[in-house]
Amino acid sequence: AVEPLLLRADAAARLLSVSRSKFYQMNSAGLVPQPIYLSGCARWSIAELRDYVRAGCPGRERWLAMREQDETAHH
Repeated sequence: AVEPLLLRADAAARLLSVSRSKFYQMNSAGLVPQPIYLSGCARWSIAELRDYVRAGCPGRERWLAMREQDETAHH
């Protein structure tokens, strides 16, 4: 079976062990990584969600800063 690279909100919520409505609340509050939009549909990167959890689930702004810092260190 092929593991998906991008998840819909319901699958992303299950991955984080929260309800779909809670996941949407967290997204609106900037508490999860930003979605990627494909044809107008929001999807979340499974790899990014896993990295986000490993990092301690920081707020979106902090998460973006951490990713930027990591990218800068690797270039």
